[in-house]
Amino acid sequence: MFFRLITGRLDGGLGYLLGDAAADEAVAIDPAPGEHALLRGLLAERRVALRRILCTHLHDGAREWSRLESLAAELGADGVVAGDDAPAGPNRAGDGANIVFGDQVIHVLATPGHTPGSVSFLWHDRVFCGDVLDAAAGAGHASPVDPGELYDSVTRKLFRLPDETLVYPGHRQSGRTVSTIADERARHPEFATLGRDAFVAACLRRRAAPQGAVSRRGAHAAVVTGGR
Repeated sequence: MFFRLITGRLDGGLGYLLGDAAADEAVAIDPAPGEHALLRGLLAERRVALRRILCTHLHDGAREWSRLESLAAELGADGVVAGDDAPAGPNRAGDGANIVFGDQVIHVLATPGHTPGSVSFLWHDRVFCGDVLDAAAGAGHASPVDPGELYDSVTRKLFRLPDETLVYPGHRQSGRTVSTIADERARHPEFATLGRDAFVAACLRRRAAPQGAVSRRGAHAAVVTGGR
């Protein structure tokens, strides 16, 4: 198998190419706008066929979905797969679904909160979670769509993975492109120190406060957002 990180020049987003070299097949996760030529070149270099494009979440569903479908058609992929952010139909992958390419299996975890249909993809020792753990990246991030669902996604899904699980986010976190579940637990103590109701209340206070009005102490408790 092989794995390649692709950094978007236009938006700084992080995309990923996962491949089964023995089967000459690959999938792309969250390919960034403007990186189509690079993705095509990497596929050619490895001499693998792109089977599917996987998407952790969509903000502007129709426009983003159209871009991804066009890219899939351009690269000869079978289609695009996402969670409930995707249009209704066979392209939706729910919690517990498996995505197969070659001899590789990717497990789908429903992790809503950042968007209603956010999902994470678990592959061997690593999880690709989009912006779910962008929650505590720092001030200036918009509130999650549903703080309660975000809390459940983090505490019941992601933080139940083994400590050594590698975490690959949708954007750099403090300059880093990879961490571990143990790192994320330490970086986000609010998920351990706050119960669900207190977490939701902190998010709602942050959402209602004028920008810049949250104190450093309050910001620490409320830096649990999931937007960008």
